[in-house]
Amino acid sequence: LLRATRAGNVAAAWSDVTLPQCRAFWQHSEGRARDYGLSEDVRDVDVLVSHSWSPPENWGIVMGSEICYADIKSTMLAVMAKDVALLNRQDLDKWAQVTFWVDKACIPQDQAMLKQSCINLIEKFIKRCDRVCVLFTWSYLERLWCVFEWACVLMDKEPDKLWLQTEMFVTEQSFPLYVDCIRNFSLRRTKCFLDGDRAVLAAKIDECYASHKDFERLVRATATALMARSMAFRAGRSARLRAQFFEPWVDLAKDLGFDELAAKLATCRPSEWRARAA
Repeated sequence: LLRATRAGNVAAAWSDVTLPQCRAFWQHSEGRARDYGLSEDVRDVDVLVSHSWSPPENWGIVMGSEICYADIKSTMLAVMAKDVALLNRQDLDKWAQVTFWVDKACIPQDQAMLKQSCINLIEKFIKRCDRVCVLFTWSYLERLWCVFEWACVLMDKEPDKLWLQTEMFVTEQSFPLYVDCIRNFSLRRTKCFLDGDRAVLAAKIDECYASHKDFERLVRATATALMARSMAFRAGRSARLRAQFFEPWVDLAKDLGFDELAAKLATCRPSEWRARAA
């Protein structure tokens, strides 16, 4: 039942003529036969894409009413595919051939029994994906199924296999919302369409983690560390950007009692890394 779609079917650069069709794919979650037709049977997948279909409720206020969430997702995934192509030592112009697992394209949305079977296999699908890309908005951790995928990923993947795509989401206005969402993360406050879904996540946490409290702590710790890593590139550009977008993660780690993580983050030197890379 494992399927994958080519990156070129769902991702595009701003200048690509295929951007409108990619935008149409990401604008709503309802899948049809033609969406499932974008994928094919595979044994392994390059990247599993974890995301929330809906933008944050305050998207228009924070990002601006003219910024299209679907466009951002399409273009960020194109960047992701190019990074994967380089890591796989493929020609950069072959990035569109990188394989993605995306729920709408890889799970038959109009066949109820088969759809449920695929949903039940999410954990196994993750194992067959080399990397996981999270389109990490400031409301991602509010969605129950996003948290379920996060729980599964933490059980199976090393940190270097989990990438947060945040560059186009993080602005001066949105950044404090990221800090708040991680600081205040709570399983109890996650949102879902069906109450029964909450029992599924609770069972997974009971099976794999010591307690719900410990799981929440792990989510806060890993999200803090991964956001710091994600912001390191930006922080390397200037001392001002480091203070604005990186140091708050050191402070948050301290506030949450992750003293060892805070100490490690404090030793990071993004500007030196950037200089060496250049």
